[in-house]
Amino acid sequence: MLTQTLPSGSGKLSSVAAATFSLHILLIQSWTSDVRAFEETLRAAGIEAAITRVDFRAALEAALARQRFDLVVLDPSTSDLPRGAIDECLQRAGHEVSIILLEDMATLGERVLRALAPRLN
Repeated sequence: MLTQTLPSGSGKLSSVAAATFSLHILLIQSWTSDVRAFEETLRAAGIEAAITRVDFRAALEAALARQRFDLVVLDPSTSDLPRGAIDECLQRAGHEVSIILLEDMATLGERVLRALAPRLN
């Protein structure tokens, strides 16, 4: 679910429009990494989403066969899934979805909202 102000035409978050959506996020991150910071950052931005986490190609392919995702979040330290392999799997599965990097947690919520904006309009 997304309960958050949506980006306005100026690119800034508008405090006027708010909506609720069911979201599915594919998180590409090692299972040894702690997912709590990611979840807490989304919640702080008003984003509640079903999160599927994968960290190797077969798991990515299986997830893409089962589910359509609204967004892919890639932890660049996930060495078993380079960006090229992810793009290839997404294309083969017929998924057109934005990919953002899991880098700066301080800006993650805003970057997720911006990436989702075209799907929400």
